[in-house]
Amino acid sequence: MFSLTDQSIDPALLRERLKDVRAGALATFEGRVRNHNDGQAVTALEYEAYNALAVKESARILQEAREQFDIYEVHCVHRTGTLLLGDVAVWVGVIAAHRDAAFSACRYVIDEIKARLPIWKKEQYAHMESSWVNCAHQREAQYSREELYSRQMMLPQMGISGQERLKAGRVLLVGAGGLGSSALLYLAGAGVGTIGICDGDRVDVSNLHRQILYGVNDIGAKKAALASEKIKAQYPFITTVCHPLAIFAGNAEELVKQYDVIVDCSDNFETKFLLSDVCRKLRKTLIQASVYQFEGQLSASFADGSGQCLRCLWKETPEAGCVGTCTDRGVVGATVGAFGSLQASEVIKALCGINSELGENIVLFDLLGLSLRKIKVKRDQNCSACDEDRQTMDFSPMQETLHDWKLDILEMSSSDLAGYELVDIRESNEDPGQILRSLLRTDVVQMPLSTVDVESTQLSVQKQYLFICQRGVRSDNLVVALRSRGFDNVYSLAGGVEAVRRKYIA
Repeated sequence: MFSLTDQSIDPALLRERLKDVRAGALATFEGRVRNHNDGQAVTALEYEAYNALAVKESARILQEAREQFDIYEVHCVHRTGTLLLGDVAVWVGVIAAHRDAAFSACRYVIDEIKARLPIWKKEQYAHMESSWVNCAHQREAQYSREELYSRQMMLPQMGISGQERLKAGRVLLVGAGGLGSSALLYLAGAGVGTIGICDGDRVDVSNLHRQILYGVNDIGAKKAALASEKIKAQYPFITTVCHPLAIFAGNAEELVKQYDVIVDCSDNFETKFLLSDVCRKLRKTLIQASVYQFEGQLSASFADGSGQCLRCLWKETPEAGCVGTCTDRGVVGATVGAFGSLQASEVIKALCGINSELGENIVLFDLLGLSLRKIKVKRDQNCSACDEDRQTMDFSPMQETLHDWKLDILEMSSSDLAGYELVDIRESNEDPGQILRSLLRTDVVQMPLSTVDVESTQLSVQKQYLFICQRGVRSDNLVVALRSRGFDNVYSLAGGVEAVRRKYIA
C-alpha cells in the first residue's frame, strides 16, 4: 500500500497496522527533515507531487518488491506540503519471516521511490533563497534526431534507413558493470530506440575504475536504475527499461522474448550458458564477451541460427571459479571498455543488417601484446541446443547443493559464527580481513591461499575452522583438499565475502 498525505506521519500507528504473527522481522525506514543541505542552514521543506502518476508508479514498485523478496507486506507513506525540521517525510515498512528479506525489500523500495516517483522537494534556507533540490529534470531537446545522428547517417552502410532500424531496435543488456557501462553508452549514443538494463547489483567503490557510468556519489545505488536514469538524461530520444534484478532460469525466457538482440555483459558461466541456451531456443541474436585481465574474447549467436552457441563448444556448464573473474583476479578498466565497445558495434551491425565476421569466428584480443586472432568454429551437428527437434533444455530454477561442510551465512547467527575460527584465505592485494571484521564484528585470521601447503598444514583438532574467500570457490577447493587428508573440522563459507556483503549491506 502507498499513500500521499499532507498530514503528519505517525510511525507508531503505521507499525501497528503491519502487525502479523507470521512475521519474524519488521524493517522500517524514516526519512526526516534535517536542518542543513550542502552546508546551508535549512528551516523547512516543501514537497510537491504529481499524485496520479506517483500512486500508479509506486504500486509497481511495491509489487516488484513483493515479487523479488520473500516478504508478507510492504507499506509506504510520503508527505506533501510544508514540513518542519524533524518531521517524517517518507516512511517505509516491510514485514517478512526473516530479517534479510525485510531489510533488502525496505532498501529497494526507498531507493526506487526516490529514483522513479514524480515528487519534487524544495529546501527553505535560513540565509539564501529557497530552491528545488534533486530535481535535475531533463531539458527538452533543442535539436532533432537527424542533427544528433547526422555524422553516423553519412556512412554508406547506415544512411537514413539504418538509423530507422536502430530506432526500431529493442536491445536487452544483461549486466550493467564494466562491459555493460561501455556497451550501453555507445548503444544509446548510436540511437538504439529501446534498451533494457538488467542488473540486480549495487555500485561498489571497487567498480569505479572500470564501470564508467558511475561515480563516487553513486556508491550503494542500484546499477540498473542508476544507469537507466543517466542514459535518459543524456540521450533524449532513447527509451530505457529498468530490470533491477538478476537474470536466472526462472525469469530468463520472459525477459529475453521482449527484445531483438541480447548483449551478455555478465561475469559468470551460469549466466552466459543460460543466455546462450535461451537465445538459441527463442531464436534471438546474442552478442557475448568475456574478459580476463588484459585479454578477452567476442562471440555471437544469431537469430538465423548462424554463429556459435556455447553448448556446441562445451556440453556442460563449467564449474564456477575454474577461470578467475575481475573480482578475484583483477582487470584493467580499458580492457572491459574495449570489449564493451566491440559488443555495441556488433549490435549495431546486427540491427542494421551489416554482415559480421562473428558468424563463423570467435575473436580473441590481447591488449597487452596487441595481438588479435580469429578462430573459426564449426557448429556441432549433434548439439541439442541448436536443433529445434531435440531441444531438451530445462530452464526451471536451480538451487546450489550445499555439502555438510559448506555453510550458509544467511542461516548463521553471531553465536553460530563464534563457534568457528574464521580464516580469510584471500591474497594481500584483495584487501583481506578488513570488511569481514567490520561486518561480522569478530576476529578474522589471515592465511593467503598462496601460502598454504595442504600436505604439511597443521590444524588444531580442538577448533572448527571456517575458510572464507571472495566467492566461496577457493575455500571450497581448499576444504575438499583438507578433508581428503582427514581434517573433518574444516568448513567453507558458501558465497564467500560477497554473501556476507549481501546479508549485511544489501
